[in-house]
Amino acid sequence: MMNSISKEEAMRGAFFGAMVADALCLGSHYEYDALKIHEA
Repeated sequence: MMNSISKEEAMRGAFFGAMVADALCLGSHYEYDALKIHEA
């Protein structure tokens, strides 16, 4: 079965996928104080 996604669409999907993944992880990476993380 041939892939009907163009190279441009694949690159765009990879880019936006990385942006979404980064946004989802932002909350957990905002706080670096080990004591606050442990208390939470």
